Amino acid sequence: MNFKLWWTLNAFWAIVFVTVFIYIMVRKMTITGPVQVYQMRMVALAIEGYFLGIIGVAQVLLYHYIKSKSKHDKKND
Repeated sequence: MNFKLWWTLNAFWAIVFVTVFIYIMVRKMTITGPVQVYQMRMVALAIEGYFLGIIGVAQVLLYHYIKSKSKHDKKND
């Protein structure tokens, strides 16, 4: 795995999270039917933020793994 793939994955996740954010802020009603109020939007954004944090930690760990593997491969050459 190289850094180009890592950046591509980051761009993909950024697009997904921005799209979900816009969808949450624009929609008038939830799937269950009631009109979405400010508190429901904030709960939905908090849930999205939680998943963003999990994916962010995974991306940082993946970055450090790629970086250390890259250094290790260069050292062996």
